[in-house]
Amino acid sequence: MTKRIALAAALVLLAGCGDEGGSLSRTQRAFLEARGAPTAFAILFSDADLDESGLAVATPARRVETWIYAGAPARRIVFDSGYFVDEVDLTADLDADPAAASPADFDPAMTRADVEAALGAPDRVEEQDLGGQALVMLRYDAPEVVSVAFLDGHLASVVAGMQVQP
Repeated sequence: MTKRIALAAALVLLAGCGDEGGSLSRTQRAFLEARGAPTAFAILFSDADLDESGLAVATPARRVETWIYAGAPARRIVFDSGYFVDEVDLTADLDADPAAASPADFDPAMTRADVEAALGAPDRVEEQDLGGQALVMLRYDAPEVVSVAFLDGHLASVVAGMQVQP
């Protein structure tokens, strides 16, 4: 296991960061090559932040990701816009197969039609008003647990390999 961690660290240092095209950075592709697909992952797409007064203000587009890898202990890796941020051991062991979906499968420009073309028709569609914005959640239960959220028609988040219930 120590050799795998050292290899992954070397790949990260040699590969560099940033986006060279596609939905993942060189660093993220190096992680996938070294460790395989994560057991679960969450991606948040954002182009706004809250200012000091609590109002939303436009910011450069960001893609914030958390990848979970099974093991004893399980590991959590965080990326922000393709750049490696953090890797920590979790307090619990996790014995599970990698997710069939991959973080590389999702791009911020994807539409609902693109997601349905890739994953098929969702098992459920949940729609609600979120402060004047239309939230549409596509839920896939089988064979893979995936939830894809759109806010006013724009891809907002993807959660795969785990499910958050309302």
